[in-house]
Amino acid sequence: MNINDQFLKESTSNKITVNKYIEQAIIDDSFRNLLVNEMCNNVHINVYYHSYCILKEVAKTKSELLKGYRHLFAKLLNHQNSYHVNYAMHLISLTVDSKDINWFDTIFTNFISKLSHNKITTRRYCIEYSLLTAKKLPSLTDRIITCIVNSLRKNSNSTKHQNYLLLQFFLYLKEYDINIKGNPTIYSFVDDIKQGKLSARINKLIDSIA
Repeated sequence: MNINDQFLKESTSNKITVNKYIEQAIIDDSFRNLLVNEMCNNVHINVYYHSYCILKEVAKTKSELLKGYRHLFAKLLNHQNSYHVNYAMHLISLTVDSKDINWFDTIFTNFISKLSHNKITTRRYCIEYSLLTAKKLPSLTDRIITCIVNSLRKNSNSTKHQNYLLLQFFLYLKEYDINIKGNPTIYSFVDDIKQGKLSARINKLIDSIA
């Protein structure tokens, strides 16, 4: 049984060991093509999830191998299934670099619009992957932070969801070591939200980075 058939057979199972396929995805164009196709088009959740799990590891080590597929990832931003949207944002953010400013600008509006997605988890992932993109494309940092702050200012979130997203925002600012010193958007936002009721954890986190 060849590697493609083996993966398709095993990928429907929860017991698949995806790590054994990562190196193959790096060295084998045919297998990599299969993974992208299955992630984008297969309706079986285990198959498209495991395909994504392998591809994200490829993107972390050899991101250039996935650049040729980004037009397909960009199409997934409009997918009705939020999992596909999340995967697309992640793979795009993992594969951008300094040469991709113009390309990313063509999808920026669609990408950042997921800050108001109907799924709270997708909003959270959009915060994370937007900040990862800002880390890799520093010239977009102010634009991205402004969009995130605006989405947190104007929303219909419950208090629980708002605090969840606020926590994620400040956690990822810290994790990705994004320089916010002197950023007027951040400081104005912090001043405003501190007038309300924030958890002790959020307050402590804000004090550690702002």
